[in-house]
Amino acid sequence: MINILNKIIRGRVNSKEQVVSMNQLKMKSQFNSTFKVWMALCCLLATTSLYAQNEPKPIPISVGYFGHFAYQPGLKIGTEFSLMGRSDTDNYSRQWFGSPQIAFFSNPGSDTNFFVNFEAGIRKQKKGKNSYTAYSAGLGYRLQSKLESFSVNLSTGDRTNKIRNSYGFLVPTLNIERGWRTHKPLSWYSKFSVGSSLFGNQNQFMLFLEVGVKFKIKKEIKPRVK
Repeated sequence: MINILNKIIRGRVNSKEQVVSMNQLKMKSQFNSTFKVWMALCCLLATTSLYAQNEPKPIPISVGYFGHFAYQPGLKIGTEFSLMGRSDTDNYSRQWFGSPQIAFFSNPGSDTNFFVNFEAGIRKQKKGKNSYTAYSAGLGYRLQSKLESFSVNLSTGDRTNKIRNSYGFLVPTLNIERGWRTHKPLSWYSKFSVGSSLFGNQNQFMLFLEVGVKFKIKKEIKPRVK
């Protein structure tokens, strides 16, 4: 009887040790994923800062609703710079651009996602019109914090003992954007993006709907003192 009790106690201790070990591995995985996102974010901010220092023109900013499958809510913030000079024809003007972006979206009760992205594309506008169309391709990094399991208190309905895992994905996208310059300092845009989350725990089809506003921040240039 004593031997049986000792085996049960040892089994429980080993089980607890395994749980602690798994939790440590999960924490390490979450740290590594978070570190990768922060490194990507730092690179993004450094690129934007370099552009801001070298470009005396006003800095364009975009802010918009960022919905995964349209209904999973999120927010995206980005900026933009010219990759090549603008080309004009009799009827249209074309501009190649690059756009670094950061975003957040969530599926309430299931997962939370952070997204760092860079897009390159071309904008086409008919002369004499206030609307434009843009086509671009993007490559981003998605960090997903997913709720894997939890316990429910039957008396209160509260969720406890939540266990989350972090997953990282590369996300290539194809995008089409339609914009309207209805007011001089502002323009409104809607954007449709399709892509896929790759190299994580599983490949996943991605679809985004984006609706927002664009404006410019004027950068004051101080004269150099000779």
